[in-house]
Amino acid sequence: MANALTVAAKLAIALVECQGLWPGIGLRAKKPRIRMNTHFSRIALVGKVEDARVADSLALLARHLRARGVTVFLDREAAIEGLPEGLVRRPVGELGQEADLIVAIGGDGTLLFAAQLALARDMPLIGVNRGRLGFLTDVLPDEMLANVDDVLAGRYQAERRRLLQARLVGAGGE
Repeated sequence: MANALTVAAKLAIALVECQGLWPGIGLRAKKPRIRMNTHFSRIALVGKVEDARVADSLALLARHLRARGVTVFLDREAAIEGLPEGLVRRPVGELGQEADLIVAIGGDGTLLFAAQLALARDMPLIGVNRGRLGFLTDVLPDEMLANVDDVLAGRYQAERRRLLQARLVGAGGE
């Protein structure tokens, strides 16, 4: 039963994504279709670092951003080799409180988790696909640095999404 609910939820999420109804603001790097002057200098990185692919991408992006003078926020519990000096460590639930952009590295579940962090402040979010399918995360790992650089340079197209709320109700109304 739980497996069927998971599949149904994933299909519903994919459908909602295709219809443009997902929460928050998604950012996609685009070659200059829209040029915005928003400056992102404080970026939170979110990902399940137990996955070596996610940890490697997260460390690479953290080094890249720090080299550009960006303040990088990271989960204080994340133990990753190769991280640069000067990261701001916070509890994972607080990562979105001081940042002005969140980069979620992982699969769709990671992006959905990051969307919850971004929602309270209507913060933009970029999803780097290190999962299996990537319905919601649209930046490929090989394009991660170039896409983030495009966003930092103001070359991106913001996609505003609506919040969809759902509730499972059992047979007894619970």
